[in-house]
Amino acid sequence: MRTRKNSYSSRRMFLFLCVFWLSAITGGCATTSTQIEAVTPTAAAKLTPISFHVVDVGQGDGTILTTSSGQTMVIDTGTRKGGRLLLQELERLNIQGIDLLVLSHPHNDHIGGTRDLLSRFRVEKAWISGFEATTQVHRKTLAALKAANVDVSIVRRSDRMTLTKGVDITVLAPEDPLINRSRSNANANSIVLWIQHGAVDFLLTGDAEHETEKRVLRVLEGMGPEDVEVLKVAHHGSKYASTASFLSRVKPEVAIISCGRNNRYRHPSPETLERLTGAGAKIYRTDIHGTVRIHSNGTSVKVETSMGPEARVYPIKSWGIVVSHSSVPCHNAA
Repeated sequence: MRTRKNSYSSRRMFLFLCVFWLSAITGGCATTSTQIEAVTPTAAAKLTPISFHVVDVGQGDGTILTTSSGQTMVIDTGTRKGGRLLLQELERLNIQGIDLLVLSHPHNDHIGGTRDLLSRFRVEKAWISGFEATTQVHRKTLAALKAANVDVSIVRRSDRMTLTKGVDITVLAPEDPLINRSRSNANANSIVLWIQHGAVDFLLTGDAEHETEKRVLRVLEGMGPEDVEVLKVAHHGSKYASTASFLSRVKPEVAIISCGRNNRYRHPSPETLERLTGAGAKIYRTDIHGTVRIHSNGTSVKVETSMGPEARVYPIKSWGIVVSHSSVPCHNAA
């Protein structure tokens, strides 16, 4: 259980009185968005702001993590066609090189853009699941990583890396022995990542299946966060993942689904959407919202989308009192 989200009674009471006083003098309403957050001593330490960019690569996955101190991480590269959109986002962000490339599993919609990525950007390290696939795209991807002199590692549960101070990456899956009796063994052995940024927790699940989630739940009992602010939903919202038991444990505030418009798999499934809604998650979909960008300062996350006006702030509720005033008309009593 993490202590950094514990409440501080005296600080909460002080902030409650401040909020009560502000409400009294403003008539209980406001015309601009305002957020008041209780900050613990841990949060007061300055963290490097980070941003996640879940790129609209169509039916596939391609995610970029950037830090304000200059580090870049890429998780999956989409198909070759979708990967071009990932490259455009990297260029828009003025990225010069990639510190860590994670290829969650060897399916074309997750690794198809890797060769083009390597031809444009220097990649220092790469993490792969080690699941042996016989596809041509997998063989060519491994050959391209070798030709580019990338430091490639097969990762397993509990492997860790600090991208920069305050940004810690932990592998939750796969683990040995690999799952070998799943509906899709490649999917079931996806790399699952827990990324910590101050009090903000991200969970990225690749194309994990029910069996993967069962293993991850066992791992979380011993080392994981008490809840997750941002969940990158497994397998494009497939019905074969995001079980009710998994969601009740991770309790995501924001859930992001990467899927193509009118895709032939009919992702995301109505069952998964219902389970996510039942878990209280705010759902963002790349087929509806376009590229989804999540900005974290270590105490809250702001979500922006490339399509539509969606832009919301999700404070870490258990840090203390948080008051958000929306821009609504005032109706004061006479």
